[in-house]
Amino acid sequence: MRVLILSDLRSSINQRFHILKFCYLIFLMVGCSSVEDNFHLGKEKPGNNSLSNQVIETQHVAIIKGQVNYQRGVTFYKTLTLTDAIKRCSGFTEFADLENVQITRGKEILRYDFFEINENKDIILEPNDVVEVPFKDPNFQKNN
Repeated sequence: MRVLILSDLRSSINQRFHILKFCYLIFLMVGCSSVEDNFHLGKEKPGNNSLSNQVIETQHVAIIKGQVNYQRGVTFYKTLTLTDAIKRCSGFTEFADLENVQITRGKEILRYDFFEINENKDIILEPNDVVEVPFKDPNFQKNN
């Protein structure tokens, strides 16, 4: 009985190994093309000025982390507001400190009170901004 189980296990491992080897070979054949392999894609044909007249939009990223429901890099092309970025992260968690939202822009750190932001006065994010929504202890009370 033990020999039968070991031989079944060995054949199962061999089958999985062959499947992995096959997938690896397909990956090597299909997934490893380079720019040099497709050199014709980057060259313009003579007399074809349509590519030079087009504007290529660059995709930018702003990182949203901390007390949001889904921490992630939010991509955008032209502009992105802080409110839209938070919406794309499915909003705040219940422990978010909305009075101390921090944006790191290069070496500069900007702090905002999210309650003071509205549609007319929203914060425009720049490429590579890092937005951090800090944790607020629900048991902490301000003495004001």
